[in-house]
Amino acid sequence: MMKWICIIFAVFLVSCSKLDTNNNSITEASGVERIVIDSDEPKYTTELEQVFSINQLEEEHIASVWGMYEDEDQNVYLQDYRGFKVHQYSEDGDFIKSFGKEGKGPGELSYLTNSVVNGGQLLIVDDIAMKVLVFDTDTGDFQSMVNIRLDKHEGPQFWAFEILPESDSTFVVKPSGSFRNSPDSLGLFRYWMNGEFNAESIFNYKRSEALEGKSGNSRFWSPTSFTAKSVVKMKPEGGWVYADASIPDFHIYDAEGKLIKVLTIVKESIELTGEHISHEIESSHAMLNLERNIKNAESVPDVWPIWDEFLISRSGNIWVEMNINPPFEREWWIISQEGGLLSKFSLPDNTALRFVSENHLITSRFPEGIMQVDRYQMKFNPVSGSN
Repeated sequence: MMKWICIIFAVFLVSCSKLDTNNNSITEASGVERIVIDSDEPKYTTELEQVFSINQLEEEHIASVWGMYEDEDQNVYLQDYRGFKVHQYSEDGDFIKSFGKEGKGPGELSYLTNSVVNGGQLLIVDDIAMKVLVFDTDTGDFQSMVNIRLDKHEGPQFWAFEILPESDSTFVVKPSGSFRNSPDSLGLFRYWMNGEFNAESIFNYKRSEALEGKSGNSRFWSPTSFTAKSVVKMKPEGGWVYADASIPDFHIYDAEGKLIKVLTIVKESIELTGEHISHEIESSHAMLNLERNIKNAESVPDVWPIWDEFLISRSGNIWVEMNINPPFEREWWIISQEGGLLSKFSLPDNTALRFVSENHLITSRFPEGIMQVDRYQMKFNPVSGSN
């Protein structure tokens, strides 16, 4: 077991958010509370102890992993979209079993879009077949299939959708805004667990930005590192956080879609330079045709997005990957829902933070082009003299 100790700015994620106070709050005429996030001194250092590491070459059952997360028992799940399976590992990194396989029969997938654990069940989304497969997480047995009905909606916005369970009886469908045929305005829709439509859009939000234009006889829509994402995350206690990376606001909604709070980050914009664009072209995959798309785009941003990614931890804090000196430097900020800036830290180069629980991190990286998943235990130590 490897111990990695780094003095980075961190926080005791559960208790610290409860102790946080904020004097930068105003109530707007609409009744919505707006909090300007103040950059306080960090309250904790953290000690990260590596629990396990999974290397793709050492796991013969893995084809190509994308998503990863934990359940409440600290089992880890890896979504293997090329293998049409979700792999389950113990909290110590031992392989347990796999769920799903390619095909059109019971318990089989045409495509693995995403998955989620809801209690003792694993729900796997197949957006090609418009269905959700339900497995028992303990036995691995296939239990049932839920067909997603689209009678109330236009089909294109549901291509590559995500499901977010709210309870044993309902889940929310979140359509992707990352495709050319996605509408400009997306919505969250609630369904009963049998797949029947439950309610109209909980709230609407804009799709992610991208380079748009025409190349030859066809139009293209191409997201890049310097076009702003538009992201919705579910809060563990219920409700939603929505943010558009082109503006400094994080919108907090209750479960029924009522806006209750806005958190505003004060940060100067960063110019997108020709040097930056050249760097992104050189480091991009040839199949993306980034140089061609930039040349033919109807417009190119003048500034970088404020952030690159954000997650919600199991304790409800907002983890935001801020663009500090893009494309070379990014920094994770941990923000409480009360508007306190709890922590700042940086991960090693080329390491992506994929999941945060109360006291664990899961990251991915690609040393020498081979995927590696790392899980760390977090230990938090107060900084001397911090409040």
